[in-house]
Amino acid sequence: MPMKSRPTESARASPVLSSCEKDILQMIAEGHRVDDIVATLRLSESDVEAFLKTAEEKLGAQNRLHAVTIAVLNGHISIGPESPE
Repeated sequence: MPMKSRPTESARASPVLSSCEKDILQMIAEGHRVDDIVATLRLSESDVEAFLKTAEEKLGAQNRLHAVTIAVLNGHISIGPESPE
């Protein structure tokens, strides 16, 4: 009997992220620190942390780096020269 393969991260249904969650993950992917994100998006540090935690949970990520990786694989954010600034 053939074994069933598990779907990869990119093959699973992509969760819906809010625009704020995407913006924060994009900024992290670009190397920004939380204090930069707070100043740029005019949010409190606790709000940024809450958005990150929610994004991690939605994506099934273990940490921020994992969340960024999954977000890139699912097309929520991009990295490289075509990244929005």
